[in-house]
Amino acid sequence: MAGGAFNDKGFVQGTENYLGTELDLGMTWRFAPNAAFDLAGYYLAAGPALRMGEVLNGALVTKEQQNGYYAAARVRLSF
Repeated sequence: MAGGAFNDKGFVQGTENYLGTELDLGMTWRFAPNAAFDLAGYYLAAGPALRMGEVLNGALVTKEQQNGYYAAARVRLSF
């Protein structure tokens, strides 16, 4: 952490402002009339602005940011 103070919300207030990079990918496959299969995935490479902190025994402890991901699939039918 490059300098900063701790507030009661759990965030370390510092000079970092880069939230990270998000990658999104999705596709649709129409395999029959009135039917489709959707697949989507997301990944977030978290930046240093998402670091958290907490006070343990009166001392500030910072926690590194963690990357996030999500995937979803669905079958859509229309009549």
